[in-house]
Amino acid sequence: MMKKPLYSLLLSAGVSLAAMDAAVADSVAAGPMTESAIAIYNDGISVVGEKRTASLIEGGSVLLSDLPDALDTGSLLVDIAGKPAYSLTLHQDNLSQDSLLQRSVGKEIVWLVPAGDGAEREIRGTLMGTVGGILIKTGGRYEILPPNGRLALDRLPDGMVGGLEILAETDAPSGTQPVAVRYLTAGLGWSADYTAELLPDGSGLTLSGHYLLDNRTGTNFRNAAIRLVAGDTTRMMKGGGPQEMAVRSLNAMPMADSAAVAPPQEATLGDVHVYDLGARIDLPSNRQIRRSLIDPVTVPVEKLYRLTGSGLVRPGQSMGPVDGLRPAVSLKIDNAEDGPLGMPLPAGIVRVFGGLAADDDASPDVLLGEDSLQHLPVGGEAVLSLGRAFDITATRRVTDYEITGTAPNRWQAPYRVTHEIVLRNGREEAVTLELTESLGGAEWSLVDTSHKVASKDAGGLTWEIDIPARGETTLTYIAKVQP
Repeated sequence: MMKKPLYSLLLSAGVSLAAMDAAVADSVAAGPMTESAIAIYNDGISVVGEKRTASLIEGGSVLLSDLPDALDTGSLLVDIAGKPAYSLTLHQDNLSQDSLLQRSVGKEIVWLVPAGDGAEREIRGTLMGTVGGILIKTGGRYEILPPNGRLALDRLPDGMVGGLEILAETDAPSGTQPVAVRYLTAGLGWSADYTAELLPDGSGLTLSGHYLLDNRTGTNFRNAAIRLVAGDTTRMMKGGGPQEMAVRSLNAMPMADSAAVAPPQEATLGDVHVYDLGARIDLPSNRQIRRSLIDPVTVPVEKLYRLTGSGLVRPGQSMGPVDGLRPAVSLKIDNAEDGPLGMPLPAGIVRVFGGLAADDDASPDVLLGEDSLQHLPVGGEAVLSLGRAFDITATRRVTDYEITGTAPNRWQAPYRVTHEIVLRNGREEAVTLELTESLGGAEWSLVDTSHKVASKDAGGLTWEIDIPARGETTLTYIAKVQP
């Protein structure tokens, strides 16, 4: 663990370009990253530790480059030869055309302007100024360049690096010394996703999981030890900078092939879970890597049919019937400690596929539905929503409605209402449907019901109703309501 240094942190905006350039010229450039250790969070923020070397001159400074542009400067720690750097100066260039022109005053530039038919004409000269127009001196005369052109440079102007640079001052001894850097950065993220194959009899599903590493930092991380962090941690963000940068889109990002490596090792750290990848890997910029998170495991599931309606009636409301109501279909997974899964699962999308019992390897798989899995601890339950039932329908209507008292207006008048809900099952096997009637927002009481209530709270009533194969069941209930 790196010790926190006592150093001054200077941004180049407060340091003259000449002073910065002179300091860079007198510094020793650190070598490229030799290895790294990265803790990656779901939200695109990571803790990065780098190791490099530098050939020092005693009492000198070390120049660090090839760093992420989204590096959080407030989190930066630099150790040289095991000792904290006592001063850090940060310099980051904006490589816009305006910035390049401003840094090219007094130097020769090339300006390319359209010449028709897709060709371009080259104007070459010494840049004299950029205020009010681009003024060059060429062939013994001065010209204002046409605004529809574009700048062409053989190399960046002196002192411009095209990225973030850190100048670390140290009193470490001379010689080849280790350099350790730690920082937070946006642009590195990971996510989990799961594939589930529903067994033909619907009694269970075979679940496998993968993790996806996503590097959008602009930095190549070499020989990296990766730790994935699942959980919620509080961070103080400055004006939405790094977090917004973490979700920038990146087109045509290549994905590395999933390597045949062992799934990561899971452990609990405080109130988060971590997954260590084991073998070190290279994580190039603009690259995604997808590998196995959990090996396939078959877990039992319970299929649920759920239908939710409202038992409240408003004056002037249609009494029905309302046809074509279809219950939601979901699968419940029990992550018991002694069950076949028995491990915490990080949040991710679950895609559930299925097939017929008579299918062979050449038969197409069918996507039954997909849902977002929240962090699932050991001992917890997950309910995956797949969609709505095709063969199970409901029709409801109000069979009786009576005002039972007075009120300042009809919207507040108490009433007694009778609901009838017909549940139909077109499947070849009987099903159990969970029916919930919402009565929240009013004082109410249940007068009578044709079926036993499974649960009751201030918000309403829930029944568990058996519907026979190729048959129907009718639920009726009477409620008194005071809006």
